[in-house]
Amino acid sequence: MKTLQETEKPQLSVGLEFTFMGVDLGAFYTKKPGGFQIFVAPMSVDNNVGITLGEMVAQFNKLAGDGALDADDVKKKIESEESPENLAGIEWDKVKFCLKMLFLNINRETGKEDITEYALSLQILADGLIPKEITMFNVKSLSFNIWNTRRQNVLDKMSLMTPESF
Repeated sequence: MKTLQETEKPQLSVGLEFTFMGVDLGAFYTKKPGGFQIFVAPMSVDNNVGITLGEMVAQFNKLAGDGALDADDVKKKIESEESPENLAGIEWDKVKFCLKMLFLNINRETGKEDITEYALSLQILADGLIPKEITMFNVKSLSFNIWNTRRQNVLDKMSLMTPESF
């Protein structure tokens, strides 16, 4: 006598490898019974590609269509959030942004606790931000690190510099 084979509910997984701001990333969408998962993680974190604000706007406009963003409007928005004396003399074309880490995990499944994990590390390469005539002080870079994950692998790849790490 034959036994009936039990079938599984349809599932789907889609993967994408791409480069964003010089970082090779892998992204995955998985449809599960009663939920889904979106997962983005670096394939490599050896990024030293810096891109200026003007270059970002120009490349965005190539993707979204000319005129979608205006570099001067973006600069004005940044400047409106900060006091003018703090941004006086900034040469925006000398400031480069370097994405060091991007990690995202969103997992939603009926009957289970929702999970949202993320990690972002952005370095602002500010060489030339302070005029060369001022030799006693110079800013080389400024880093912003934001995360809520406990995944040690992700934290290690972020290369976080903390007082405890010394």
